[in-house]
Amino acid sequence: MPFYRAGSKEIREQGMKTVLLIDDSDTFRESASAALMAAEYDVLEARCPDEAFKILELESVDIIVCDLHMPFCLDERRPQFEESTKVGVRTIRELMEVFPDKPIIAMTASLPFELEMYRAQLEDVPTFSKPSNCGELLRIVEQCLDLPAWIPAH
Repeated sequence: MPFYRAGSKEIREQGMKTVLLIDDSDTFRESASAALMAAEYDVLEARCPDEAFKILELESVDIIVCDLHMPFCLDERRPQFEESTKVGVRTIRELMEVFPDKPIIAMTASLPFELEMYRAQLEDVPTFSKPSNCGELLRIVEQCLDLPAWIPAH
């Protein structure tokens, strides 16, 4: 299966924003998707850029959240491609070219000095350390969409 739809067409029709989440970490992707859905976002998940571009051929999204360090694909072609931050940086640059009006957020689990290097490479893209909690991710998404901060019910 090339991608996982966390939300549904009916949800989008209710005016919810759609987030494309590209990350090869199942744990991060699943927890981030759950937090985004709880904040009433529709979420499309891709485990790699190859899946993300397939999704974008079929679906419209409002914002893209992309990991920097990941493989290009997860199928039998995977050994042909280097798994590195180069994949994420190149993916984001291509997304910027194809979708110049879509907000894109870059995230990485890299060290702080590496994060600054990626920020310099992706000067127009907000680049953050992977948040330790999903509330931070929600704040970043909402800032990029210029939405008021979502506050979870206690």
